[in-house]
Amino acid sequence: VYYKGITRKPLVYSVIPDGTLDWIESLKEWFPKSTKIKYVDVGPFEWDNKEDYGNRKENGWKSISDNNFVVYYRPDPDSLWKDNALKTLFEADKSIPHIERSMGRYAYPSDVNERKLSIYIADSDNCFDSAVNDMSETTGSYQGCLGMYISQIGPLGSLAKGIVLSPRCFDTGVIRENSLRVVLRHEMAHYVFFTMLDYGKVVRPSQWVTEGMAEYISGRYSSQISGMDTVAFIDRFCHLEGQFPQDTIVAGKSYVNAQYWAGESFFRFLNDSCGGNNTITRFIKNLYTSPVDSSIMRVTSSVLPDTVSAHDKWVETLRNATNIDTKN
Repeated sequence: VYYKGITRKPLVYSVIPDGTLDWIESLKEWFPKSTKIKYVDVGPFEWDNKEDYGNRKENGWKSISDNNFVVYYRPDPDSLWKDNALKTLFEADKSIPHIERSMGRYAYPSDVNERKLSIYIADSDNCFDSAVNDMSETTGSYQGCLGMYISQIGPLGSLAKGIVLSPRCFDTGVIRENSLRVVLRHEMAHYVFFTMLDYGKVVRPSQWVTEGMAEYISGRYSSQISGMDTVAFIDRFCHLEGQFPQDTIVAGKSYVNAQYWAGESFFRFLNDSCGGNNTITRFIKNLYTSPVDSSIMRVTSSVLPDTVSAHDKWVETLRNATNIDTKN
């Protein structure tokens, strides 16, 4: 970006390479058919939280905020949802150091034109659908989701429209895997990753990378790898340089959302067998500017020469762990 008449090299090229545009367009395959992929020329005037969906008077949202977040909630006579908003604000602030350690950095307002991350607490499934559809310009039903991160992508980067949380995150007696902290950290990981991606480079992270990373950082650890048949599924279908299957039936058994649980398993493999959290952080930081295969090699090349070797070592580790569990 530079003034006309200056011939020196620009600080930023505001052009998204064709390879990255193709990847952005392919994101539609990850979501319901009604999903639209929108990339716009995001100007500085659009970054202010004043334009947030929650600030439209006709929508009836209230909000609380601090230096990093704006939490929108639906008013009610007993102030239940205001209390939930305060809990959310506390958990969000508490999650920043954890995410920063895991991902190499956090996207503070000072990094994104002073825009705070907006978080919406839906008080019903219909409210959740409405918020997601209005902000993402879709017409789908998302009642199977506990959270959703919505953003716009443009030559100047990714603008976070916000995180929408299901009311089920606040249910009394909710299981830990679906708790507010776990869901919030998953979506905040998406926020940091897509904000930090260098869209001026050819970046094509697979869904198993983005969802597996978010699952790992959330601390859910809901891996469905419970037998040799599942390990065999990963060996056959989950190749690191491509996409993991969305919904596959093998020998009469259904494997759903492998991008999440198998992807999370690979991140745990990197942590347990390839150098700990430092390897995870280096891997994610490489993904901001480089394709998946080269990012894997940069953090595993001292012990694994290529992505095929990394895949085989991952499967071998799972197979050995499953054998031990079976014997016990």
